[in-house]
Order: sequence, then C-alpha cells, then structure tokens
Amino acid sequence: MSNLWRFYDGTFSGVVVAWTEKEALEKAKLYLKIHFDGYEESAGMKVWPCKSDDDFDEAAPWALAVSY
Repeated sequence: MSNLWRFYDGTFSGVVVAWTEKEALEKAKLYLKIHFDGYEESAGMKVWPCKSDDDFDEAAPWALAVSY
C-alpha cells in the first residue's frame, strides 16, 4: 500500500492514508478529534511516510488502528 503516513502526538499513534504530509497531518488531527472526546490538538503532532506498518493490514485497508 502506498501513501501511508504514521502519526504520533506524544500520546496517540496510528496510520493514515494521504497524498501529502499536510493532508496526513490534517487527517490525523481530524481522526483524533472525532474519536476522542475532549482531544486537544498537540503542537507536537508529527507525521512521516512509511511503506508498511504493524498497525496497517493490507487485507483490510479501510481499517486503520490507533494505539494510545
């Protein structure tokens, strides 16, 4: 799978699918806001491209895991 981006904000980590670093950052922040009540954006949010990841299963590309 291409266009995978790993994210980490100091507490939460996960994977998003995006074309650019900016899009990956926006998707990661939006995901956390939607799924975690009271989530405050972290100034330390980082994203980086990855070719594969333990949190991503190519057999189920629609489901991305997040750990915290």
